Amino acid sequence: MDNVLRDLQNTVCLVYLNDIIVFSTSLQEHMVNLEKVFQKLRESNFKIQMDKSEFLKLETAYLGHIISKDGIKPNPSKISAIEKYPLPKTAKEIKQFLGLIGYYRKFIPDFARITKPLTQCLKKGRKITLDTDFINCLEKCKTLLRL
Repeated sequence: MDNVLRDLQNTVCLVYLNDIIVFSTSLQEHMVNLEKVFQKLRESNFKIQMDKSEFLKLETAYLGHIISKDGIKPNPSKISAIEKYPLPKTAKEIKQFLGLIGYYRKFIPDFARITKPLTQCLKKGRKITLDTDFINCLEKCKTLLRL
């Protein structure tokens, strides 16, 4: 799919595996962009599953994000899992939490600095201490993702 829509990517559409998002700034432009995508798919003998397709949406969920005319933000349903994550007490749990929030690191300014109390706990020979810095770090990450 990437090869088929290569010349349209990031100007007319976004492609991930077999998911395509066509974007535009007006209805007229959107119809033109849809036709461009349909034409490329037709030329390569791809079929569109209409029952799995959505058209003319102002907002859509895509790869854990909400995409709209206002930009991209984390999907609140995915963020709720992070908010509900229990206080990590082991290195494994800290790694799991960092993995969860790491996917949304672009929404956490100074991610590396903010998560330093967590990553410091992962250094060899370090004891995990659930001090104020550690807990504040967790809460700050959760708060920044809610904004």
